Amino acid sequence: MREEDLLAELLDLAERLGIAVRQEPLGGEGGGLCQLRGKSVLFVDTSATFAEQLARTAEGLADVPGLEDCFVLPEVREVLVELQRKTGRELGNFVTEGREQGTVVFPEADLKIYLIADPKVRAERRHLDMEAMELESTAKEQLEHIVQRDEADSTRKNSPLIKPDGAIEVDTTNLTITEQVEKIVELAMGAAPA
Repeated sequence: MREEDLLAELLDLAERLGIAVRQEPLGGEGGGLCQLRGKSVLFVDTSATFAEQLARTAEGLADVPGLEDCFVLPEVREVLVELQRKTGRELGNFVTEGREQGTVVFPEADLKIYLIADPKVRAERRHLDMEAMELESTAKEQLEHIVQRDEADSTRKNSPLIKPDGAIEVDTTNLTITEQVEKIVELAMGAAPA
């Protein structure tokens, strides 16, 4: 896929995620994702090369919440995965989370944790999160969404949702968020080199 086509796909993805896109000349070295008046805006510097526009756009979208819920072309997913790997190499020691982190993005990670919880508990947690953001939601709607997403992610052809090799499974059904964090820190400290 050509750089121009990849950029177009990323910009379409940004718009599907509710991010406003502004394409304008910014001197060849600008662009990226920012917050303006509480809204996410992706600036694309049309003075830059397509490769630079693509890199800045992908970097801006790599960690956007909701990205994993969107269909992304395999070619675009590859660009995003490589950017995550590049960031990991630059950071050295880091923590990341997501459905593909231990299987696709960082399969050689020192510690991989696979969190599970009863779908009804996950739905109630998500419902409470939505209420806290003053968004309409019911636990029933969230449960339907979770079940559908898990099924779609588990059966997709590219990068299906699976427990990574060597991952430690942690059931969070009966754990508070504080207890979850404590468990993960305990596991990380046990995996840390002496």
